[in-house]
Amino acid sequence: MLAATATECPFGKGTSPVTWSSLDSDPASSVDARARPPHSLARTLERHFLLERLNHCLERQVLVVQTPAGFGKTTLLTQAMRQFRAQGVDCAWLTLDQSDGMRAHFLHNLARALALAGEADGRSWPAALRALAETDDEASCAILMRTIARRGNRVVLVLDDCHLADTTSFNYGLERILRALPDNARIVLAGRSRPRVSLSTARARGLLAELYAADLSFSRAETEALLGARTTTADLINLLDRCEGWPAPLQLALQLGEPGVVGGSGRRMHPVLHEYINDQVLLPLSPRTRELLVKCSIAPQFCGELAEAVTGGSLDRSVRAELALLTPLLTPIDGRPDWVKMHPLLRDTLTAELVQGGRAAIIRLHALAAHWFGAQNDLEAAVRHAGAAGDFTLAAATIQRAGGVRLFIRVGNAMLADLLDKLPPTAIHATYGLRLARAVVLAKKGRLKEARRLADEVRRAFQGAPVAPDALPGDARDDIEHIDDLIKIYEDREVDAETIASREREVERVPVSDTWMRGWIHNHLTIQLCRYGDLGRAQQAAHSSLACYREEGPTYAQVFMLIHLALIGIACGRIAIALEPAREAESLIDLAHTKDEGLRAIAQVPLAEGLYAQNDLVGARRRLDFAIPTMAAGEGWVDIYARALETRIRIALVEEGLGAAIGFLDRGYEIAAARDLWRLRWTMDAMRHEVMCRTNLLVEDDQIGLALARDVAAGAAPEGRKLTWRELLAGRITLARGALFRNNPAAALAWLDAAVAQGEALGAYHWVIPALVLRAIAQGRSEDSEGGFKSFLRAVAIASPQGVVRPFIDEGRAMSSFVRQGLRRFGIASLSAASTEFVAHILSAASNDSRATAGGAGGLLSEREQEVLGLLNHGLANKEIARSVGLSEATVKFHLKNLYGKLGVNSRVMALTVARQQHLLH
Repeated sequence: MLAATATECPFGKGTSPVTWSSLDSDPASSVDARARPPHSLARTLERHFLLERLNHCLERQVLVVQTPAGFGKTTLLTQAMRQFRAQGVDCAWLTLDQSDGMRAHFLHNLARALALAGEADGRSWPAALRALAETDDEASCAILMRTIARRGNRVVLVLDDCHLADTTSFNYGLERILRALPDNARIVLAGRSRPRVSLSTARARGLLAELYAADLSFSRAETEALLGARTTTADLINLLDRCEGWPAPLQLALQLGEPGVVGGSGRRMHPVLHEYINDQVLLPLSPRTRELLVKCSIAPQFCGELAEAVTGGSLDRSVRAELALLTPLLTPIDGRPDWVKMHPLLRDTLTAELVQGGRAAIIRLHALAAHWFGAQNDLEAAVRHAGAAGDFTLAAATIQRAGGVRLFIRVGNAMLADLLDKLPPTAIHATYGLRLARAVVLAKKGRLKEARRLADEVRRAFQGAPVAPDALPGDARDDIEHIDDLIKIYEDREVDAETIASREREVERVPVSDTWMRGWIHNHLTIQLCRYGDLGRAQQAAHSSLACYREEGPTYAQVFMLIHLALIGIACGRIAIALEPAREAESLIDLAHTKDEGLRAIAQVPLAEGLYAQNDLVGARRRLDFAIPTMAAGEGWVDIYARALETRIRIALVEEGLGAAIGFLDRGYEIAAARDLWRLRWTMDAMRHEVMCRTNLLVEDDQIGLALARDVAAGAAPEGRKLTWRELLAGRITLARGALFRNNPAAALAWLDAAVAQGEALGAYHWVIPALVLRAIAQGRSEDSEGGFKSFLRAVAIASPQGVVRPFIDEGRAMSSFVRQGLRRFGIASLSAASTEFVAHILSAASNDSRATAGGAGGLLSEREQEVLGLLNHGLANKEIARSVGLSEATVKFHLKNLYGKLGVNSRVMALTVARQQHLLH
């Protein structure tokens, strides 16, 4: 490509000779103004990183810079020219126009630009450049290339706006120059379209570099630097969202001093920006391409087939070529071939033009789009466009055809709610399927009475008619039963063994091939078994449901089953394992349900519970502070509310104090009252009792505690409402804490023995751990230190593999004092190495001892004991230790006695041996 032989530049013969005199005498053809970068008084940003990249690109011989209008290619190249000239590099600039479409004009204009640049820099070029006018094209090319080659040092030629000279003659001439380009020459070809010359050889030889709009887009940091510190955060975010890095609108915002120039946030785009986009982007397009874009602006994304459907014509090669040049104003969508996303500002400009055509034309376009999307089974888009067209019959029929009531499993509740919101009430009430779908949405919004009324209306209608007026897909009566079950979950209806057995018989009757129905039944079984207390079978049902949903593909249903698996895992005390499905659920939400805030909120609860158990209070708090208000205003059920609020109340008590904890208690009572959830109200009573105990505010005549004790003893609240296993466990533990507060360890042990037995029978080790910790404390106060230490070690054995430390830390000084006394009596040697590290960790955390180190003594030994142990390890005698630490020998002996007691030894040698085994030496 780069052979410097001028003989291979045969410009076309028969062209009229162009002389310097003819160019100079004709003002229209003068290149003086075009031989320098365009003049600008606008404040620009020095883009150092991009300039460095451009310099790196010019290590190669040919650089192509292709972007749509307004991406700053001319500004960037102007800045680069200044740098090159400051470094003594020979540079020439030529802004091309239509006159350069004749290759003879182009060649002589390029020569003149080079000569003018040399004169301006004080480095004049040989007079041979001016002699080009006296020779033919072929000789001119040879002279120009030979002159550049003889220059010796690097020569940079910048050709801007190459698209304006895009003719066959120009492209042929440019290709001949590229083939004869000397080794010391660099050429930059900048424009809105790619030069139509062969560059494959240059690319294969590593001689070609390319920059596109994505490379020149402004980053957030550059946007902030350009607009200055006075731009508010809200305006900055709006500019970033609306401009998507497009420099020209940002520059206009700077010049006009109005961040709102780009529209958004309830504001209209500034007319100046409309004019710029129209003049620079749309006006150069062919009428056919512009019409297509205007009509496709009814959708934020479109493809070739959709464009043909709304325009009524086919996309020929020339139209597709023009659309391709608009990247990234039309951005290809990953994973969807032939689909592009329209830039927000471009779409606004096109929509403004579309509106001028009248409402009737817009409605027609939306109707065409609705039918096309419907044929593609893109339900959301079909309903959106049908609603925009006012064709609610079509919208309702589309939802009905796609599954109606079962649609929320496929696309998620947020999307179903959005689809139904596009329909008037008359369209929804016209069909049973849409009324049931509306009932689902209402139930998930917490409007349970309305949901129940709609579901009961549909049930009565089906009971009174052997054949439904509108045919629901599948078995309509099954749909009604499942929606009824769903509403019962939110209403917190009681679950009994017969209900569960009925569901299990039902799933046996469903063919294995009907994965939709099997997934749905197992879904309900999971919730019912959890409430009933059979956690093992609940986990099996959740896995079965998840497998069915994964086979069918709906990510919304998969998220819920992953959340249930996480909740079950935490209830079973398997925190580390439970966090895996919880995080997978969060990832699926990020991937497919980013707009469903309710779903995201629910997914935060098991994550927050797990993080709290592992003592990450900050992570748990952040998640719950988003989840609780979101669920209170939307979807939630008793257990998810209870678990979220219990965790948040405990965090508030640790981090913020009693007032904050009471605030979250009151929030729980509000939710319970708004949704008529008596079990949540009961749970808040139990938490209030716990808070009063922890803050030493429990009164002797504690009416809440008395009511809790009565309910737990009876297994039911007043009016015959049965407590579930969860309330019974939580109630027994909090009542035991109250008994300990009143210094009645015998009563506490009665509650705790029942709680431990119940929890272990259910496999609910999330509650067994705190029950065992409290039982250890109660046994210690009952003079059963050995039994208490065994209870403590049992709790450690369950908790340590999962990193569960909060149940220990929450008991504060009572737990720390008991453990230290136990260690003095039974010795650290009674613990395994892993248990020693775990106990050291919880004691350190409980005492907030920042000096503890992982694998060291931590809270097991006092600071002085740790110091004495270290000096023993260095072989010092008692007198030497006393001198080293500034104590009397008697005091050192006192510390040694305590140290020996904790280690369960009676000599220095044994003390050091045990300390090494337990990793207590630093």
